[in-house]
Amino acid sequence: MTLKSGEKVEGYIFDRRSGKTLADSAVRVYPKTGNQKLTVSYSDIAALAFTGKDTAAGKSWEAWMQLGKLERYSRRGMIAPEQVHLLTDRIVQDDIRAKAKGRR
Repeated sequence: MTLKSGEKVEGYIFDRRSGKTLADSAVRVYPKTGNQKLTVSYSDIAALAFTGKDTAAGKSWEAWMQLGKLERYSRRGMIAPEQVHLLTDRIVQDDIRAKAKGRR
């Protein structure tokens, strides 16, 4: 997303709120860097590009949230890099098994 100020924001748009005007409408974003959710008014957006893979596609909300938490822990150095792939695989496999059993 490119803002009218020239700033670029990369991340996952997880919500949008429609108001009566562009200034009253906004998207909410989990930024690629940082830990805070951002709210960006439609009136502040100059351009929007949907790029890359949808990290939530085909996954349950619970698995998507776990993967996001794992990524944040990894960026903070709280999880060793070699463990990230093992834990990611485990979360995805658990989600697949739960779907097969009809729990998600």
